[in-house]
Amino acid sequence: MAFQEEQKKAGLVGVLLLVTTLAVMFQALGIEKRFVIDPSSDISYDPLDDRPLGGKSVATVEVVDNKFVVHCEIVKSSYEWPFCNLAFRLNDGIKGTDLSGYSYFKLWIKYETPQDSSIRFNARNFNPAYSSLDNDESLKYNTIEFYEKSSSYPLVVPFEQFQVPTWWLVWAGLSHEDGANDFSNIFSLVVGTGYVVGPGDRSFVVERIEIIGELISAQDLYFVLLLVWGSVGLIYFLDKIFSMKKEKAGQEQEYEALSKLLEAKSEELSHPLSRNPETGALDNDSILDLFKSTARSETSIQLSMMFVGVDNFSTLKDKYGESMANDVLQIVSQILAKNIRSSDIVARWGEREFVLILPHTELAFASQLAEKLHVLVEKAEWPENLKIYASFGVAERLDETPTSFINRATKALNAASAQGGNRVVTATEHMVEISRE
Repeated sequence: MAFQEEQKKAGLVGVLLLVTTLAVMFQALGIEKRFVIDPSSDISYDPLDDRPLGGKSVATVEVVDNKFVVHCEIVKSSYEWPFCNLAFRLNDGIKGTDLSGYSYFKLWIKYETPQDSSIRFNARNFNPAYSSLDNDESLKYNTIEFYEKSSSYPLVVPFEQFQVPTWWLVWAGLSHEDGANDFSNIFSLVVGTGYVVGPGDRSFVVERIEIIGELISAQDLYFVLLLVWGSVGLIYFLDKIFSMKKEKAGQEQEYEALSKLLEAKSEELSHPLSRNPETGALDNDSILDLFKSTARSETSIQLSMMFVGVDNFSTLKDKYGESMANDVLQIVSQILAKNIRSSDIVARWGEREFVLILPHTELAFASQLAEKLHVLVEKAEWPENLKIYASFGVAERLDETPTSFINRATKALNAASAQGGNRVVTATEHMVEISRE
């Protein structure tokens, strides 16, 4: 289970590394978002001129060859600042379009015939603090003005190059602190003739307007990645601490249970061969108490068990007597005790059997230990030059009850004996029907 959890964690880290690499690559390649305005766009537009202000200039618009062509006749009149404009509407009521996540405009705008006059481009922003719906002049001007003869085509204009005209701040009664650009709630984009333009034909063409920005800025990307990795690292760190606490608690619980078992059976463990039916041998209930304390739980540790049975013990006892049989059991117990770890437990189980309890041990290691002990028993020096052999049944605790665990190990020992003894048999899950809680 722990290995599977570590695999899942490693897989998650791998996925995050892949996502991080791809995100940084896309950012390095300059993946952009675009907002496009041209005749194919579903955006309303209107020609504007100075007639509502008392002027006489006339502006009309038509689409020719997929371009907006604004026919503009500037006429001198009593109005001091004549103009022709083309306005693109980006608002729906008091909700405009937030362009603050973009970085620059790309403008395909020019006069129909070369002019000495400038071209003005405005991004008009609505702010309820100083704007009203019934007065277009109350919309903040974010303005750029250029001469096409000295500008590239298309013209690229970063947002920071736009200015808020001083005259508008004065008109609106705002301070210089309100003079910063604002593209957060754009109501309209307005293309038109420059600030000072003489009478005559000032027709102009709007082929295309693009608002361009990074799909996600480098700063935002790195912040998100830092947040993700930081969160994952914090979760892993807390999980590690919690797991260590659980493992420590589990170990303390397990060793406490094992210590109690050893204390209760100290006399037998000191003299494992002086088996006393009245008080001596470990019984099923004692071992079950141990395993119940460490059975399936979040603090459960890996646990293996080994049953060791002296082969043909009844024949040995009948032929050589009980004293010789006890000597043999004493030597077997010494072999077992000298070749296990300090954390392992060896105890008498039945008349001819011992049980080894191996905390923090997987099945493969327990089987290797059984093979080693099997050889040591076979090669040991025995009284009267006897040939003594032992059978071993090994099992690792699964998601099962203590009874099922013991039964599987017992089945393995019985299988070893049934095959002639002097061998190691490893328990499989299907040896008995596992009872699951």
